[in-house]
Amino acid sequence: MSPAEGSRKPAMKTHANAVAHNAEADFQAPPMTDLTARAFMSARVASKLARERLSPPEAMIFERYRQAYENRRVLDLGVGSGRTTGPLLKHAADYLGTDISPQMLAHARKRHPSARFMVSDLRELAELDEPPFDFILIAYNTIDVLTHDDRITFLRAVRDRLGPQGLFGFSTHNRAWTLAGKPPQLPRKTARVGWPRYGWRFLKAMRALNNHHRLAQYQRSEDDYAIVTGSIHRSGLVYCIGREAQERQLSSAGFKVISAFAIDGRELGAGDIAPDSYNLHFVCSAA
Repeated sequence: MSPAEGSRKPAMKTHANAVAHNAEADFQAPPMTDLTARAFMSARVASKLARERLSPPEAMIFERYRQAYENRRVLDLGVGSGRTTGPLLKHAADYLGTDISPQMLAHARKRHPSARFMVSDLRELAELDEPPFDFILIAYNTIDVLTHDDRITFLRAVRDRLGPQGLFGFSTHNRAWTLAGKPPQLPRKTARVGWPRYGWRFLKAMRALNNHHRLAQYQRSEDDYAIVTGSIHRSGLVYCIGREAQERQLSSAGFKVISAFAIDGRELGAGDIAPDSYNLHFVCSAA
């Protein structure tokens, strides 16, 4: 999910709500995971994501914990178009990348022909017939496409497939972020942005805003987590959780948190819930 961004002008918001109200009359959301995965079944989206680089916390984790995957077995879940494959593949003894989208994996295979890839659903991890892994990664907040029950099952499956000294890294949407769950912001025209670019940004923001209002009725807030609109152009629903709740969840699944990072790459100290960071990155070991 791209970061949501605040409020909008009253007149525009009223118009968007009216459009969303009409669209919702006949709209029925499919299951959360299937709905969110739809956006990643596009070859155009796959091509766009293939050009993205590692985020600051990802680069930090890969550098600090290289011994966990160097000359070892790596499982890269939800690998998409292979954004994280390169840094891991060149050091790993055995690399396996999985994703639910054949379109994404087509790009990954083209970029990294020597890597091993497999079409697989995160919900089927328990059925993966492979020896234990030394490093398991699920980046890009991909874990958040799962429902709460599926998430708990998935975390336990990861724990079962992790070697004795292995590490598990992942990122998740931060519930404590100041803009979590709020409607996307319409862009403001500035002197630095030409009209063609501004027009394109405005159209994308309107698409996201319409999707947000169409799906807002399915958002919900629980004690330890929330379900909010997210993914590409707010076209899906994603899981959102705060740092303390996530650490309790990991503990119950058999993990011990080694470190946590904000989106700018800074390591979080005790009690830092990172309200300025739209996601959180965790590195864990078996408890």
